[in-house]
Amino acid sequence: MQSRIIFLLTFLLSVTSVRAQIVNQQVNFDYYLDATNNDFKNHFSGGYGLSQIQTNGITGGCLTVPDSISWGNDNAIYCTRFKPLAGDTLVAAVGFKYDSALVHPGSYQRALSVWLKPQADFNHYVIASVSGDKKIELLTYSWSNNPYPLLALHSNHWYHYVLTVIFINSLQVKIKAEVFDLGMNGSATPSLVNSSSGTVNDEVLAMDTSIQVSISAATYGGTTYLDDFSFYGRKGFSDCIDIATGISKSPTSEVPLIYPVPAKDEIHINRDNLQGEDIHATLFSVAGIIVSDIYLTGTQNSIDVHRLPPGSYYLRCISAQRTYSYPVVIVK
Repeated sequence: MQSRIIFLLTFLLSVTSVRAQIVNQQVNFDYYLDATNNDFKNHFSGGYGLSQIQTNGITGGCLTVPDSISWGNDNAIYCTRFKPLAGDTLVAAVGFKYDSALVHPGSYQRALSVWLKPQADFNHYVIASVSGDKKIELLTYSWSNNPYPLLALHSNHWYHYVLTVIFINSLQVKIKAEVFDLGMNGSATPSLVNSSSGTVNDEVLAMDTSIQVSISAATYGGTTYLDDFSFYGRKGFSDCIDIATGISKSPTSEVPLIYPVPAKDEIHINRDNLQGEDIHATLFSVAGIIVSDIYLTGTQNSIDVHRLPPGSYYLRCISAQRTYSYPVVIVK
C-alpha cells in the first residue's frame, strides 16, 4: 500500500512538472553537418521545397524556399507542440527576407505562413500570413481579420513575423500578428511595420493539448529566405533530435530561457547552458526605442519592466556566436 502511495505521489509530481514546463526554443539554421544532419532536418518534418543552406542568413545559414506551395500541405512542421493552459501566452515567430520583384500577383502565393493546428480537429486552425499583395492575413475557424492591414515591405530587408496567442480561458483565444523590420542584414533595431489582432471563441483550440506549429513560404509571394524560427510557451509532445547525440530531445538548451510568459514586473533570463558566452540583452518597444540595455552576468538575470506600459516588446540577446530574438508581452 505504501509503495502505491509513493508511486502515485511521484506520478502526480511528474505530471505537474510537465504541465508547468514553459520553454523558449529557437532554431537559427546555423548548424549544418550535411544534407541529412542540419537544423532543419533535425527540428522539422515535411516542408517540401524548403532546404537549409550554410549562407545568406542573419547569422549564418538559413532556409531557401520554393517558387510556390500547396497551401496547408507543404508546411514544415516543428518538432515540439504547444500544450496550453488557460491564461497561457504562446508565441511562434520566424524571420523572412523579402523581394517584391519575385511576386507573381496571379498565383495567390503567400510570402509566409505560420500555422497552428489542434490535434483534436485540424479545421480549428489559426493561419497567420503575409499575403502576396503585402497584407497581414489572420484566418481562424470562426473569424478573419478582413480587411487585412497593409504592410510597407522593402526589397532585400529582413522581417520578423510574430504570432502571439493568448488563451484567455477554456473558450476565448486572442490572436495577434506583428511584423518587425530588421533592415537589410537582419540586425537593425526592430521597427514595427504593422500589426493585427482579434479574439475568437473556439473551445477546441483553447482546450487542445497538442497544437502543431508549422511554417511555409514561397518566392512567388515575395520571400527569398527564412531564418530564426522561435517557439515560446508551454511545451507538449516533442520529437526534436539532439544534434550532438542523435537522441530525441528538445532544443531548449540551445538558447537562453526567457520567462515568465507574459511578463508583469520582471523578465527573467536564465543562461545556465550558455556560461561560456558573453551576452548583451536589449529590450525594444514596438517603436524601436531601447527601454532596457544590460550585459548578462552569471546564470540568472532580470530586467525590471514594472514601469513599462503593457503591450508587445522585442528582446534581442547578442553573443559572439549568435543572435537570439524574442517577442515579449508585458501585462498589468
